[in-house]
Amino acid sequence: MKHSVFKQAACFIVFFTMMILIFYWICSVVITMPEAEPMTAVTQHVYVKNSDGNQAVGQTKSIVNDDKEYAVSIHYPITGISEIDRVIEQEIYRKIEEFENKKIGYQALEPDVSSSIWIDYESYIKGDIISVVFYTEENFSALAHPLECVDTLVFEITSAKQLSLGDIFKSDDFSILAELTKEQFAENLDVKSQMDTELFLNGTEPTEQNYQHFALKEDGLAVYFEKYQILPGYFGIQSVTIPYDSLSEYLNIDLSGTAPEAVQTTALPKGELTEPQTAIIDKQKPMVALTFDDGPHYMVTPRILDILQKHNARATFFVLGNRVDNFPNIIQREYSQGHEIGSHSFSHPQITTLTSEEIEYQFAETEHRIQQYVPYTTKLIRPPYGQITQSLKDVLQKTFVLWSIDTQDWKTKDKDAIVSEVLNNVKDGDIILMHDMYSTTADACEELIPALIERGYQLVTVSELLNAKEITPVAGSVYSRVLSTENVAS
Repeated sequence: MKHSVFKQAACFIVFFTMMILIFYWICSVVITMPEAEPMTAVTQHVYVKNSDGNQAVGQTKSIVNDDKEYAVSIHYPITGISEIDRVIEQEIYRKIEEFENKKIGYQALEPDVSSSIWIDYESYIKGDIISVVFYTEENFSALAHPLECVDTLVFEITSAKQLSLGDIFKSDDFSILAELTKEQFAENLDVKSQMDTELFLNGTEPTEQNYQHFALKEDGLAVYFEKYQILPGYFGIQSVTIPYDSLSEYLNIDLSGTAPEAVQTTALPKGELTEPQTAIIDKQKPMVALTFDDGPHYMVTPRILDILQKHNARATFFVLGNRVDNFPNIIQREYSQGHEIGSHSFSHPQITTLTSEEIEYQFAETEHRIQQYVPYTTKLIRPPYGQITQSLKDVLQKTFVLWSIDTQDWKTKDKDAIVSEVLNNVKDGDIILMHDMYSTTADACEELIPALIERGYQLVTVSELLNAKEITPVAGSVYSRVLSTENVAS
């Protein structure tokens, strides 16, 4: 009997240890935080992009991978105020840890479970207050529907204090907020039909818990309700914005002016724009197209641009729209050096989870951001994870670009492995996939680019490659390698 107890205890310890090791292995391999993007700002020096937009504050920091079975796409703002940024990153780490714990639980039931996590944000500034709204979607193959949630963080800039709803209002009686919220919802006929249900009535009771997710936007106080909090799940996350005029006598904060003089708002830099020169390409010589996804990155992309410029080479950069406003000078340099700019979506979602309207937004918004800084219309699309669906083709009517050599640079972060993968497999017409998010990729380019040139390859953009092979791109076509004068699109 005693021996059996010891045996059971030993088995439990071994199992528990294995679960811990699996958890840390997943965290270290898949969800690695990106290389730090240092802020030159000091306390009370906040980065403001566009006070009228829905990402008005902060430089976007991204954590993404290219693993379809374990897709990660996380974006959050760095404001330039260290105390606030620390809380924001703690919130991101908390979300990642929760996701990992859920995944481990589902793996215990279904070892081959696939999963994805997507986090994007909105940010607002009103007077002396910054608000950040996080939208999270988690998908597990073991579940029929995705898990969705909304979270908000609100800060006073001058003190870096995190604010609750109780800090915003003069009293803890939120009856007026509940009343105005219901008035806003009553204007929506679909919601109005649900307003007598127990779910809606309970979810809108005037408690701080019910209204804990809020943001101070330019035009009013926005309140967010979780999926299933007030309405059936098919309604999703809900929000209303209540004009400040309706709340002025109840608020404990002054929103009448701009941020205090102590707070400096810093616009992000723009570069100098020059018209690119036309490349001279010998159609009789072999050529390949280097492509870079997920940027721009404040440090890695300029390093790669330096190397390309040094060797008179060109590449194609598939950028994320939510990073464009952060680094307009880099976008302008890519254009001025004659590189091609393609779209990699706005926030790196899984295309298979999006509606047609969401697909259109992901790429139209990216196009809009790019055109703010360069006189350029993107011709090429590379969807996240290489997911090309019929819906995507129908909505965008664009040319799609995949790859014939995947360096796995996001996974290995090993310079030698990246270089070997290319040099051991490269052929004329190849499209090579890399990511301008990792210093190891830039390290690899220092060796790889001159090595390819020494082997006789011309380094061209994807469009230059297609043109040299006498291929006219057709909307809906997909290119992964371009051979002689054949159209190998699918």
